[in-house]
Amino acid sequence: MATSNDPIFSTGFGNLVAKATAAKTTFTDATNAVRFTSAGASWEAGAEGAILTRMKARCLGAGSIGATVCYIFTSADDGATLCLKGAKLFTAQTVSTTVPSAEVDFEASFDDPIQLAPGEWLYAAVSVANVTGFQFEGSFEDFAA
Repeated sequence: MATSNDPIFSTGFGNLVAKATAAKTTFTDATNAVRFTSAGASWEAGAEGAILTRMKARCLGAGSIGATVCYIFTSADDGATLCLKGAKLFTAQTVSTTVPSAEVDFEASFDDPIQLAPGEWLYAAVSVANVTGFQFEGSFEDFAA
């Protein structure tokens, strides 16, 4: 593998979003996984990779919400194969106009980011289908030489 002594610089920060509604029952392909977007366009890590400094998910529905697992995956081949990066339990709860949905925090931060390789895509999924869906939101920093 070739190495380089070229410096790597941040090329900017941004926000990511994905909405997952269908139950994901496989872990090796993109079936029922949703690709993250940034500013309305499909997003992939920069030329020298990227870090996620925040990643959270919340249910968009109201009423009785069953327990589900919220997943984030990466893919180096445009979704042909996925790699599980994180999984967090969303516990069952009742959401109303006076009780907001709890957030699932993937505990990414500047001190302990989730790292992505150059050109990797990021996907969201849930283990139990939900018509209104789960909103995943995150922040990233891209890098380039």
